[in-house]
Amino acid sequence: MSDETRKTYTLCSPHCGNNPCSFEVEASGETITSFRANPRMRIKPCIKGFQLPDRYHHPDRLLYPMKRVGEKGSGPGGANRFERVSWDEALDMVARGLEAAKEKGGNESVMMY
Repeated sequence: MSDETRKTYTLCSPHCGNNPCSFEVEASGETITSFRANPRMRIKPCIKGFQLPDRYHHPDRLLYPMKRVGEKGSGPGGANRFERVSWDEALDMVARGLEAAKEKGGNESVMMY
């Protein structure tokens, strides 16, 4: 991947309560080098949006789908235990869960965020 600096624009979340927050981002390789409120927007971004770079670079950030194994809280010290699964397996699990929720509660039983 090139280390050339690129500029792009991103949103906090499509469901942000701020309509949504918009940011101007500069990156070199996989590193965010500049992150600021989008100067083209009049709305001041929320604090959740300003935390995006910290979440992106956090050492404990999940990079792959994980599945809990064993009973909830059965790991050392009562923690949960997880194992890495393929993207296909993870998407199948999500699809099955959404279908089960739909069957139990109807079409309006699930909201994406």
